[in-house]
Order: sequence, then C-alpha cells, then structure tokens
Amino acid sequence: MEQSNISNKLEIYQSLERPSSDGYYGLAHRNDDGSYALSLMVRGVHCAACIQKIERALNADQDVHMARLNFSTGRLNVQWNGSAEAADRLAGIVERLGYDVYPYDAREEESAQKKEERFLLLCLGVAGFAMGNIMLLLGGLWQQLVLQFSH
Repeated sequence: MEQSNISNKLEIYQSLERPSSDGYYGLAHRNDDGSYALSLMVRGVHCAACIQKIERALNADQDVHMARLNFSTGRLNVQWNGSAEAADRLAGIVERLGYDVYPYDAREEESAQKKEERFLLLCLGVAGFAMGNIMLLLGGLWQQLVLQFSH
C-alpha cells in the first residue's frame, strides 16, 4: 500500500509543470510594503528536519525576512526585500538542497488532495473487508478450541 501511495503522489507531482523561460520571478507578487512574496510547491519533504533545513537555508539569505513550509500541503511561502528576480535564486537554494520545486497552484493542490483522499478511502475499505474475513475465520477457530477443551 505504501508503495502505491508514493507512486500516486509521484504521478501528481510529475504532472506539474516547471515555470516558463521567464523563471520563478514571473510568479513573485509585490506586497504593499515593497517586499516580494512567492508561493512554491516543494516535493520530497518527509519530516520536520526537512522543513527546518529548507527554512533555515532560506532565512540565512540576507534579503529573506520570512520562509515557511507547510508540511501537509508542501507549500512554501517566501517573502523577501529586493527585486523579483531573486525568486529564481531562492528557488535554486531549495533545489540545491535536493528538493523539487514547482509553481504553487491551488487547483493542483486540491486535485492532489482529492486523489489522496480517494486512495485512503479505498485502503480503508480493503482493510475493513480483510478484517471482517479474519474475524469470521477466527470465530470458527475459537469455537473449535472451546469445544476441544470443554470435553
């Protein structure tokens, strides 16, 4: 089951497209205070140590004043001072750490979440079916043991 879940997530992330030749800076949004913000999807985050490594690497950049990675969604939010072109450099920091970076798309996230929910519901159904069959088998075995020891 675990391998199938990993394969499903891999298919979802492989369907995401890399940014065009404009790079990630085309995805950066200018805030009211003059800073820039960027939301990215990061693939390959498995634990809190991964999150800490990414956030620490980004926050070490002198222009970055906030970097947050959501473990459950894989969404990375970065805010920095400077130019929009810094988005490519910041995405490159994460890629050099060994993670895949994609433009954040809320529709893709929702689609991926629905696929995972369907998969988990299927897993639950299979587990329930298997448990019911095991209980039927054990009921018969238990009855045989009770009869054997009562005589």
